[in-house]
Amino acid sequence: MNNIYIDIPTHNLTRCTTKLSALNRKARRLNCPEATLTLGHTFYAPADTPTAATPTAFVEKTTVMLTCPPPIQVRGWQFIARLEHTENGNVFHKISDTEIPHSYRHIEDLHCDHCNNIRKRNDLFLVTDGEVFKQVGSTCVLSFTGDLSAAQVIANAALYTFIDDLIDNKDPDQGPLITVTALDLLATAHAVIKANGRHISEDTVRVGEHTTAHEAFLSLSPTPTGLIRTHPTQGYYEDIYIIYQWIRNHNCTKKNDLFHNLNTLLDNEYITKKQAPLLVQAIPAFKKVTSPQPRQWVGKVGSTKVLKNLRVTRISPFNQRGEQKAFITIKTEEGDILKWCTPEYYQYEEGDALPQLTAYIKKHEQWNGQKQTHITIRS
Repeated sequence: MNNIYIDIPTHNLTRCTTKLSALNRKARRLNCPEATLTLGHTFYAPADTPTAATPTAFVEKTTVMLTCPPPIQVRGWQFIARLEHTENGNVFHKISDTEIPHSYRHIEDLHCDHCNNIRKRNDLFLVTDGEVFKQVGSTCVLSFTGDLSAAQVIANAALYTFIDDLIDNKDPDQGPLITVTALDLLATAHAVIKANGRHISEDTVRVGEHTTAHEAFLSLSPTPTGLIRTHPTQGYYEDIYIIYQWIRNHNCTKKNDLFHNLNTLLDNEYITKKQAPLLVQAIPAFKKVTSPQPRQWVGKVGSTKVLKNLRVTRISPFNQRGEQKAFITIKTEEGDILKWCTPEYYQYEEGDALPQLTAYIKKHEQWNGQKQTHITIRS
């Protein structure tokens, strides 16, 4: 028996054991040796593309030892595939990685190369000695297998095809279970919220929108397709570390409490896509508790006021009678909200710090319960 060591995605273990059990049941019926699977240690491996500079996505893997009979060599012939003839053409069920010649994929002459009889209803088997390819019927296949039946040889080949798929991590029904680190997910979600101007939860998602957690997870995947296609800057990580410490400092033992659930997630270094929405809730929860609430309207309508230590929080472009403008939302150090409508919005970016500006107070209004001051910036 051969011992083969393979690292496979942990979430595929159930699928692998189920497939191996089916192969072993067939081996027992054919009086063939069975294979056994022994579990080893578990670890996390990067799931990023080879060109990624820093891994951001990971797959949990388990080392397994597969004890199985050696591959069968029959008189120098190797079984390649079973050919099934259908109304829509020939279908090949490969039992080897050997490339099938293109001519066999469209062949209409379904005869056995060994006895030259027509095999319209029965399946054919494709065999090769490394140079010559032959299609043979199920009866004539015994001439190539000697004392072994075709079913025994095919069962052995199917076992090694299964092993090759494990080595290549092939899974036709399910892709790898991608995980990301908690800090990477939170930092990327923080960047997504900044780009969207708000947090999008599963409860508030609208048609055509993805949740913040979904966008963040896509951005960290091996092939990024999310809104933020670059790794978050160091500033985002610094903000998230403050939130991380805030969560860890809450010693909540009550089950189903948000802080209890968040701490349970953070006990694991890696987060799955299913767990992401819960963890991302930490960001709006932190902002709700710590962000200063708007105190009042700024200045007196019709007056000019010098304002300091401001920050651009959102830029919302729109078209007004053919002219491109934007509402720029600015927050004061105290948390008061300023709104400025200008065609010169392209000079600013969300997150820009404004040390000082002179503003003309146009009007005061209340929007969704928040006091907002509309201004015009004087040069």
